[in-house]
Amino acid sequence: MTKKNSLDINLNINLETNGSKQPTTLKLSNTKIETSMTVAQLAFLSRLFFEAGLFTNQNKSEALSAIAENFVTSNATSISLKSLKSKFYTVDQPTKESTKAFLEDLINSI
Repeated sequence: MTKKNSLDINLNINLETNGSKQPTTLKLSNTKIETSMTVAQLAFLSRLFFEAGLFTNQNKSEALSAIAENFVTSNATSISLKSLKSKFYTVDQPTKESTKAFLEDLINSI
């Protein structure tokens, strides 16, 4: 496969687990979501989403791994899972303030 050819496969599989169906999605893609947020802001926003119940993954490490694998920032073309986890669990005041400011801007744009 050349770089020009991208493999993008969406595969949905329902697995029987103790009588309940759990959807599993396998997606292979080279596309990453680009954000102007810093890694610290992305980590803090993810934490807020978990705390608010908007992200419902039981395993936070797996969810953070998916975020690290699928996002890039203006300062980081590759996000380290170790760095993302560290910033997820330990948030400094400037990150809280800058994240609050862009969330307020979002709310004001509604």
